[in-house]
Amino acid sequence: AVLEDRQRVARELHDGVIQELSYIKVESYALTAETPRDHILGACDRALDEARAAVHALGSPGDEPLSAMIERAARQLADRYDVELELDLDDTVFVTPDQRHALVRIMREACTNAVSHGKAQHVSVQLDVGADGGRLRVEDDGRGFDVEDVLSGAHAKQDGRGYGLVSMRERARGLPGVLAIESEPSSGSVVTVTW
Repeated sequence: AVLEDRQRVARELHDGVIQELSYIKVESYALTAETPRDHILGACDRALDEARAAVHALGSPGDEPLSAMIERAARQLADRYDVELELDLDDTVFVTPDQRHALVRIMREACTNAVSHGKAQHVSVQLDVGADGGRLRVEDDGRGFDVEDVLSGAHAKQDGRGYGLVSMRERARGLPGVLAIESEPSSGSVVTVTW
């Protein structure tokens, strides 16, 4: 069990912190005096979040409920970005440790995107289970975006959004589950994972 945990943390450090730091390094070489730095600052925030999550994973018991992990991570993000947070979390949702970790990471990415890219002031996180299985839903009041445009890669190099959305989708598939993203410019976003 310890070896599995260490391997999971190593994967997370590679997929999270190392990827973000590599992105920061590449983007830093291209900086000029006129270059906007928001995308680099966003990558720094994501790398710090990844590092904190890895440290917490190493120091916490492996049986913590999904709802508790989501609540703690969501409150940390809400405090950092000074956004209003609404939580509706079902404590009875049971998942494996790997699923729990993936779902918390998806929630963190969705909340970070809502604030960093969407300039959201209010974020709602719901966790429940129904006849079809589990569902995690993150809704925000941000400025929204064209989902197909971002996923096609048109803006991925400019602001890093594409990488985060692709990462969330891959994590959802690994549950196994499905990620759905609903958004339009000027209308906020809804990220839903079902498994």
